[in-house]
Amino acid sequence: MEEAFIRELKEEAGIRPSNIRLLGEYGYRSEASGVETKRYYFEADAECAERFTHIVQSNDEDNGWIYHYRWTDVEPSLTLYGYLGMMPHTIR
Repeated sequence: MEEAFIRELKEEAGIRPSNIRLLGEYGYRSEASGVETKRYYFEADAECAERFTHIVQSNDEDNGWIYHYRWTDVEPSLTLYGYLGMMPHTIR
């Protein structure tokens, strides 16, 4: 799972993370479709500007997508969200 996290950060944000820590995971089944989904939440260190733009370069449908990022401090208790924010749960 850590390899996928690294790959996605590099592809979609141009970031190379270090000191990666798994914070938690959350699984659920969609009532509408019956599809099971599992989400993983990570924390990592990385050097990047406070605000930056990244253009995805991939062989997938997201090639050329443009993301605008900015970092913000999180509260001591981080709330994580499952499917579209419908199932919040808190870690720490």
